[in-house]
Parts: sequence; C-alpha cells; structure tokens
Amino acid sequence: MALEELMAVTPSDLELDLLRQIEKRTWGQVSRLRVDLRPDRVIVSGSTPTYYVKQLVLEAVLDVTRSRAVPPVSLNVKIGDRSASRNHRRAEPVGAG
Repeated sequence: MALEELMAVTPSDLELDLLRQIEKRTWGQVSRLRVDLRPDRVIVSGSTPTYYVKQLVLEAVLDVTRSRAVPPVSLNVKIGDRSASRNHRRAEPVGAG
C-alpha cells in the first residue's frame, strides 16, 4: 500500500492531536469538526455557536502546531450554528484526500 493510500485510511498523529486538542479546548462545542491534511495545507473546519469558541479552536491549533513543522493551517470554522452548542458529539478523524 502506498504512503498516500495509508494516510487516507489511517489518521496521522497530527490529525489526531489536532482533533483531541480542539475537543479539549472547546469542550466539544464544534459540530462537524474535521481536519483535512493535504501536502500543502492543513484545513480545520466545522461550525460553532460563538466567535469565542472559534478563538479557542485557533488556540488549540497553535498549541499543537507551535513545536512542529507543519504546512500552513486554514481555519474554515463557521459561526452561528446554534446546534453546535447542543450537539456535543465526538469528532471523527477524517483521512487526507
């Protein structure tokens, strides 16, 4: 199995660390949380009820990436999803692709 195929099936340490830290920092207040690892970029997306929680997402990303060499990170977190505050489901890792 090629490395790219393996990455699509198995979440990387970076992806899992980002998901865990975002969940921890935001108390699970980000719905539809995804981390998409690409060769040139890391994309964090989801929905949250407030700008404050979006700021917590950014802080979590910085916690994880501060001491690592990672490609640029893009935040695609939408504000105003009221279901995010009621929908405390666990984030599921998403493979690169």
